[in-house]
Amino acid sequence: MNVNTLNELLNPFLPFLPFVSVVALVWGIYIWTRDNRRRLTIRQIGTNVENVILALNGGLTTAVILNAALTNDSSKLTIVIHQFHLELLWNDPEFDWLYDPAESVPPASSYTYAGSFLTWPREMVLNHRRYEQGKLAPGDSIRGLLMGKSIATIPHDFAHGKTVEMTLVVFDSNGNRYSAPFSFRVDRENERGHFGRDIRAT
Repeated sequence: MNVNTLNELLNPFLPFLPFVSVVALVWGIYIWTRDNRRRLTIRQIGTNVENVILALNGGLTTAVILNAALTNDSSKLTIVIHQFHLELLWNDPEFDWLYDPAESVPPASSYTYAGSFLTWPREMVLNHRRYEQGKLAPGDSIRGLLMGKSIATIPHDFAHGKTVEMTLVVFDSNGNRYSAPFSFRVDRENERGHFGRDIRAT
């Protein structure tokens, strides 16, 4: 086939070449973005037995426990969990997750709320699954409890047996934010009046 014949064949398509180029460029950008976007899916699992706001120490303090599954839905990128954050319905700047028992002196094998019988084996808890222990390759999933403690009493507005909703936020090592709503059962059974720092829902 000579050059003239080739030109004759291509001439009808020349007006469409810019459009085809744009489509190819857009498709390439979409594929690159899809393959290089970090996606962490957060799901609540379990029952209201382990997804609970629980009065401790006669109501002086409050345990907050949730059961979660975290999945890296990225196609190529590893996600490293940096921090867990719970958006409380009351004001307590000192709320924190229980410390890793493996780092206590002497090391322990279970997470425990001081002054109670509430304890779970370390392998069932996600509190320490951050940094090196929080690496999720594409398709990887972890599940377990997050155990936190508030020095505030349960707000008066939260009746025993009521269900309330709070948001769990997970930050990765690149500063990306992922979140999902979680439902909690309120358990005031261990309360003995309203002691301590009484903070109402905001």
